[in-house]
Amino acid sequence: MNNQLILVVEDHWQIRDLMEQYLSREGFRTSNASDGTQGLANFQVLKPDLVVLDIGLPRQDGFSVLNGIRRQSDTPVIVVTARDDPVDELQCFRLGADDYIIKPFRHPGVVVERVKATLRRCRIRGASRLIRFENLVAWTHTPHASTIRPA
Repeated sequence: MNNQLILVVEDHWQIRDLMEQYLSREGFRTSNASDGTQGLANFQVLKPDLVVLDIGLPRQDGFSVLNGIRRQSDTPVIVVTARDDPVDELQCFRLGADDYIIKPFRHPGVVVERVKATLRRCRIRGASRLIRFENLVAWTHTPHASTIRPA
């Protein structure tokens, strides 16, 4: 998976460790945080390729972390939570979540496959494009970066 970085923000260490183990086996690099405040700080410093985010976090809940991420980035976010309430699920999607998984999930491999699928969709959306304007040519490589040179 091109050594992409996944930030896992989860307060239950067993779940966090399990998700990181499965992601690492598939070639992902991982980082983690056990509370929302640290998760948002890690996001700002590390600029991960995707965030796996719990809602019920200490210090700052997942809703506010998701909102903070969306104010500065369109990085994919998969919410993994024990909250099986449609109102919470709708709120996450309204705030910009890309997926919503309810714990307990049957197998951690499901989370990994959803990470892969989300990254594939985002890569297709952010595929390179050639843009020409008068004597300038720009190649967009990602939703955040481009290269510009004279034509």
